[in-house]
Amino acid sequence: AGMAQGMGMARQAEVERLSTLPVPQAEILFLQLMHRHHQGGVMMAEQVFETNPQIDVARMAQGIVSGQRLELKIIESFLRQRNASIPATLPPMRMPAK
Repeated sequence: AGMAQGMGMARQAEVERLSTLPVPQAEILFLQLMHRHHQGGVMMAEQVFETNPQIDVARMAQGIVSGQRLELKIIESFLRQRNASIPATLPPMRMPAK
């Protein structure tokens, strides 16, 4: 579970809260969880470049980085509109040595 959270995955309890909170708070929690999730996606895709991937995988990873960064900006805009805090940047992750 710790590794998944390091990559931005939500805990089951966090996801379950989405259906119990009033809509305004559920929206904020959803946006904050998605922000963390997208940060993890960017970090994971960037890690692939350290493995010298084949060109098709490198292109896919670059597309993920670009798309997730754009969505992060949109999520941050929605959070600001709701006067909600933007989650802190996730700590960097390192792939284990082979």
